[in-house]
Amino acid sequence: MNSKKNSKILGITLLIFIISACQYSSKKKINQDDIRDMLILNSAYSGRTVIQDSLLLTELNGNKTSIENLIKKGPTLFLRLTENNCNTCYEQEILRLEKLSELVGINKIALLVSFSKQKYVEIFARNYNIKFPIYNVKLSSFYYNKIEELNQPYLFVLDKSNVCENIFIPNSKYGSISQSFYDKIKRRLE
Repeated sequence: MNSKKNSKILGITLLIFIISACQYSSKKKINQDDIRDMLILNSAYSGRTVIQDSLLLTELNGNKTSIENLIKKGPTLFLRLTENNCNTCYEQEILRLEKLSELVGINKIALLVSFSKQKYVEIFARNYNIKFPIYNVKLSSFYYNKIEELNQPYLFVLDKSNVCENIFIPNSKYGSISQSFYDKIKRRLE
């Protein structure tokens, strides 16, 4: 009787193990597909998005400037987001940008946001303790950029060519991929 009971327990344990292994394998496949899709999406926009020289930006203090004035100093890494993006989509990126800014300097990194009111930008900067430059731009200024249709934060490097390069759409599930992106960009900004 005991051997029958032990066989049943062993059988159930084996069945649970097989089901768990199948679920893990399935989950791993989904993650690989997610990563593949993310890489394809990122490469689809790099080198194809152009920012106009005359794009008017509002600094945190309310002063106006053009994007041309920012990129005269060399390549700049921008995090682009809007007030419609989810917090978890950009919070980790802001922390990573803070660390990067300590290595390459705060003037080589900027946030390019679209908030309906300037006071929201000020509150955002204060809440996240942002030390690098933050600029507000009208959302309508970016309607021509296909990447905006994704309604997700993204990063890009802009230099005098006005072509968005190294476009990267971060995914909070894959922090190691984001870190690899920042390591690569650090070398470009130094």
